[in-house]
Amino acid sequence: MAFESEDYNTLQTRYSDILKNLEYIECDIGWFDIIDKCLSDILKICYEAGANVQVVQIKEKFGGLRIYYELEDAQNNLDVYKQINDAIDIAEDESYTICEYCGEEGKLQKKGWWKTLCIMHQHSLDK
Repeated sequence: MAFESEDYNTLQTRYSDILKNLEYIECDIGWFDIIDKCLSDILKICYEAGANVQVVQIKEKFGGLRIYYELEDAQNNLDVYKQINDAIDIAEDESYTICEYCGEEGKLQKKGWWKTLCIMHQHSLDK
């Protein structure tokens, strides 16, 4: 199940300060909790440091979550840059253990393309 407009709107409302430039999310709803946690961490990091960040893309690539952002004055905010990258690395690593479709435990699968899927969704693609 892909992100529905109400799911996107939930994140857009919750993280409006850092999602101003994001038009849509290019992955399925199973990673909603991972994305929500990561955005919460990024927002906290930026508020504490007084830094400005904009998330510009959230998508699936090679079976895992990718989150891209722009940090204002990154050269003078190297600690913030590292903290944000660490938060994103944690989210991206976790995405390889969660089914992108439903949010249950999953594993990276190759079916001509890479997807992280639970057993049920893996078998549904086998048919």
